[in-house]
Amino acid sequence: MRPPSHTAARSSLLVPDAPAPDRARLVERVHAVVADARTLGLTDDELLSLVRTSLAGP
Repeated sequence: MRPPSHTAARSSLLVPDAPAPDRARLVERVHAVVADARTLGLTDDELLSLVRTSLAGP
């Protein structure tokens, strides 16, 4: 049996009550968003600002 990966450990922190497959999908989507942001040339601060704005609601 393999030890849990770093990604699995982080995903459980993101959504602690979500079922494992849901957490895994969320982590995959976050990785995709980060990759898209990098492709667009966004800085970490710019990406985090977008995420914070989204969390604040419409």
